[in-house]
Amino acid sequence: MAGGLISRISSALRRDLDAARERDPAARSTAELVLTYPGLHAVWMHRAAHGLNTRGLHLPARVVSQVSRFVTGIEIHPGATIGPAMTFGWIAAHHMADAKAQPADAPKPLVGALG
Repeated sequence: MAGGLISRISSALRRDLDAARERDPAARSTAELVLTYPGLHAVWMHRAAHGLNTRGLHLPARVVSQVSRFVTGIEIHPGATIGPAMTFGWIAAHHMADAKAQPADAPKPLVGALG
């Protein structure tokens, strides 16, 4: 059981690293990605929070989410589902801005929504 869990976690980490490397031409090494990319850290912490949330551990999931927000400046709600290999491409950006969604019925696009 534990071996399978470790294998799945390891595979997910590798997929995220590969995705970050493919999408950021400035990334020079795996060590640089692991140590200095807050978007990657936010995704990894979100995966832990989401796992807690799906098991009904909502308060611990929110705590992990808030710690992630404090550490990385990026908040992803524990109930949000993100796909494999960081399908949120914008998370790879190095920012401390709020991500704002464009309302479907808004007359004009929001300019500079990601700061």
